[in-house]
Amino acid sequence: MLTTGGIDFYKKAMVDLDPEALGSDTMVKVFDRMSQLRGYVDKNFPGRDWNLASALVIEDKAGMQIMGDWAKGEFLKAGKIPNEDFLCFRMPGTQGMVTFNADQFVMFDVGDSKAQQAMAKASCRRSSSLRSTW
Repeated sequence: MLTTGGIDFYKKAMVDLDPEALGSDTMVKVFDRMSQLRGYVDKNFPGRDWNLASALVIEDKAGMQIMGDWAKGEFLKAGKIPNEDFLCFRMPGTQGMVTFNADQFVMFDVGDSKAQQAMAKASCRRSSSLRSTW
């Protein structure tokens, strides 16, 4: 979407949910390009965990992966050397642009909530186990 429409279009469509942007010819072009990219993946890609997709690239069973920088850990863990065995770069056409996406839990200040404490403890434990696999 950034490559096709630029920052202003992205903001209008994805942040402001502007009906004009969402129904525009630019949005049609975005989906046409996504459809083209879809033609480059194997039939088993839906629901595949990102680390398994990384393994396909590491094992030379796939040519590339569109992923965040956390995937670099999988390559390092496999003994791959940056800029020698693999490259990381921005999606073509997005130089100078940054999007931010974060998985977060937000909790309201409602006093001592055992449910919130349990959720926070569980999510921290899950995050720690994910980090330890790198």
